[in-house]
Amino acid sequence: MSNVVIEKTDQLTIGNILRANAERFGAETFLLFEDRKYTYAEVDALTNRLANGLASQGVRKGDHVAVMLDNGVEILFSLFALGKLGAVAVPINTAAKGRLLEYFLLQSKSIALIVDGKYIERFSEVRPAVGAVRLAVVVDGNVEGIDGGISFDTLYDLDDTPPPTQVQFKDLALLMYTSGTTGPSKACMYTQAHTLKWAITFAKEFGYRADDTMYVCLPLFHGNALHTATYGMMMVGGKVAIARKFSASGYWRDIDRYRATITNLLGSMGDILWKQPVTPEEQSNSLRQWMMAPTPRYAQEAMQRYQLKITNGFGLTDFAVSHYFGPDAPIEKLGSVGTIHADFECRIADEDDFELPRGQVGEILLRSKTAWHGASGYYDMPEATTRANRNQWFHTGDFGYVDEDGYLYFTDRKKDSIRRRGENVSAFEVEQILMDHPNVKEACVYAVRTEGDEEVGATLILNAGVTPDEPDIIAFCQSRMAYYMVPRFLQFVDSFPRNTSEKVEKHKVRSQAEADLSQLWDRVAAGIVVSR
Repeated sequence: MSNVVIEKTDQLTIGNILRANAERFGAETFLLFEDRKYTYAEVDALTNRLANGLASQGVRKGDHVAVMLDNGVEILFSLFALGKLGAVAVPINTAAKGRLLEYFLLQSKSIALIVDGKYIERFSEVRPAVGAVRLAVVVDGNVEGIDGGISFDTLYDLDDTPPPTQVQFKDLALLMYTSGTTGPSKACMYTQAHTLKWAITFAKEFGYRADDTMYVCLPLFHGNALHTATYGMMMVGGKVAIARKFSASGYWRDIDRYRATITNLLGSMGDILWKQPVTPEEQSNSLRQWMMAPTPRYAQEAMQRYQLKITNGFGLTDFAVSHYFGPDAPIEKLGSVGTIHADFECRIADEDDFELPRGQVGEILLRSKTAWHGASGYYDMPEATTRANRNQWFHTGDFGYVDEDGYLYFTDRKKDSIRRRGENVSAFEVEQILMDHPNVKEACVYAVRTEGDEEVGATLILNAGVTPDEPDIIAFCQSRMAYYMVPRFLQFVDSFPRNTSEKVEKHKVRSQAEADLSQLWDRVAAGIVVSR
């Protein structure tokens, strides 16, 4: 018998789950954040208050509301409350500023923003361009001088009766932004049902239990921390312990403090911990399971050192998670991303979408066999939606192969995006900002593979007569883009290789750069630190 609180698709709404959990686990702890603790009953009541407060400010079913908050309970309370109203939450990366923040607010058609007080200045800078945002709800900040600004805490003043809005499983719940490939970032449409089916599948495949504590140190505006970890644990009545961010020095202290049993790591986080000296907290750690993506070369040694199981999976924000390498998967398959879930189909295909034999590398194509278990396309981008779903298959833009036993192995990216420290970086968006620099004529941005991660590389053509000034370009980037987008490597050339259509052959630029990194200027080697 499943331990998931609700599984019927037509009952999957945020409001239904929170209400059912309040009835079933009422006095049990749900959320832990530093010195704050909330039970399932308290979270249900508080988010009813918050939903009613937002409704009193004119937020209605179907309205799009951007949420720009750091890790903490407020971001979850906001998403829960908006879900109960049937409004559409738009989680925004808190590193966004300038052109990117303006784009997110405009493209999502948000009418309100729930924002941390520390980011108000960024919002004020783009406010003239985003006039449709009529309400700014500020967490821990001064609202004086902000047109339409109110304090987050005042929204709790209403009663805790459930909002009267009739919300259905098929209603849009989230717009989750993913990095662009040949264009700007796209907002993936998540229904209430898809949001929760994602969570249910992880809870079942990875064996989440009511007595588990999930430690969340990844950002909650991303799918892993939100759906895989938090919502997944919520579906079985477990605890979720939230950290503001990942800290190598504080990691094992937090695990010990919360007696966490499961956590997820992305990118180089595992490498950073692996290189840390052994501490008493590590030796007596309570973890039974780590999800690590990608699976590191030292995975078997890590399982012995930390006395836990390592899991993994394959999916993407644009679609769903289709493959699972669970805690009981055979050790000899460690390094794969697992086998296909029963709700999905997978095809490894050539450039014309024809299926390739087992063991041969091709593009990973996916499709769902179950209603409402997948993203519903890209918001307000019908052409991109059609292009990604051609020939009745979703095209992931990733390469891989399936072995004779059905295990999928990821090999490389086809799509023009960069995965740095767990963040997806749009090469297109970095290029656009670089070309705003008065001395840059053309920019080509790509992933540079380094040990354990990808870094942002940029090859530039400067205007005639201009001398390269690397620190100036980095300073320009830092003032206009999120910290994780700022290039590490720079190179200057007179021309780019191009095809017959005059498009830059980016794969050649990237290959030439990776062939000899010493030819590139390295921001880290130059001692330039990019602040958050």
